[in-house]
Amino acid sequence: MGARLFISYRTSDGRDKATALARELGARFGDEQVFLDKDDLRAGSAWRDEIGRTLGSAPVLLLLLTPRLFGETDAAGRPRVADPDDPVRRELATALEAGARVIPLLCDGVDAVPAGATLPAPFVHGYDAVDDEDLSELFAAGWTWASGGIVASPADANRFVRAYAAGATTDAATRAAQLTFVDGGSEPPGPGRNSAGLAIFRYETRCGTVYGHTGNTPGYTQFIAATADGSRSATVGINAQITPSTDSVRFQQLRGIFGLAVCAALAHEL
Repeated sequence: MGARLFISYRTSDGRDKATALARELGARFGDEQVFLDKDDLRAGSAWRDEIGRTLGSAPVLLLLLTPRLFGETDAAGRPRVADPDDPVRRELATALEAGARVIPLLCDGVDAVPAGATLPAPFVHGYDAVDDEDLSELFAAGWTWASGGIVASPADANRFVRAYAAGATTDAATRAAQLTFVDGGSEPPGPGRNSAGLAIFRYETRCGTVYGHTGNTPGYTQFIAATADGSRSATVGINAQITPSTDSVRFQQLRGIFGLAVCAALAHEL
């Protein structure tokens, strides 16, 4: 059996912290249960393959959130973490796809939720549906809702909802409680018949049933959902806030698109 604890970190300011953490965890659980790249990668090994194999066994991934994890940039001034080939981002994506549990560890004064509304470039700009004003960095969802601390691409959201709907991010007892549904809809409503669980919604559509969430904030409206086993998923995002209260006609069109996305994901005729 491989290591059950995998430490992921930005080398430039996380190496010493990762080393100290690995030593402490090794003393408690055994060194063989802790994976730290600088200690466990053999010289001359295909390191990407070896890391992939370790993460494929779905260990608990301990992600050290240090200032340079978010702040380090490439030669063009873009955040390294925005690059899909960034090692830390790749480790996180591989872990989520394997169903690993991820535990973020805040280091060196990093806050759980960003203090301002600035977004890491590049990002999809969000607009006012009436006058086309750019609202992208006018309002941070984290000022009102806890989920606003996460900035994700459609691909990120798709990977997340597959793992989340399949129960890979929690234990069996919590998932069973989550999937106890009552009448109720998400905001805005998702496709088909909506039922509310704990931090998850069930959408029973003409093409099949999926589980996920909708969301909206000034400049954006989002729908993400996946099958119960996480094998099929749909992600729809639009860069305007369109809800039943802001524009009922356009929202019905958008809700229809949500339904079409589910049918496409489940390989049904549109």
